[in-house]
Amino acid sequence: QSYDGGENLHHQPIGDDKIRDSYKRLSRLLHPDKRPPGKERDDAQELFIELQHAYETLEDPALRQAYDHFGHSAVALLRHNRYAPDSLYRTLSAIHDDGETLEA
Repeated sequence: QSYDGGENLHHQPIGDDKIRDSYKRLSRLLHPDKRPPGKERDDAQELFIELQHAYETLEDPALRQAYDHFGHSAVALLRHNRYAPDSLYRTLSAIHDDGETLEA
């Protein structure tokens, strides 16, 4: 089961420090190595992977903007062939490096 909690975040901006602190706290709590072998560890592994993907999305300006405007599907699209020379991800990253943003 995937949780798309971003819909609540659109109402109030959350700073990078808060995101990083929350990630660290949750990663310690959800780390699969802290769970006994079996279903509980497997469930923790799935949650931990989702947590990592969410953090990677929120810490990267291009991925975060794609998620804010177009949702999870846009992030998946940007991650596909992310390092190809003509990838959409590289284009968005270059725009952010120049200090600009794209409007939807």
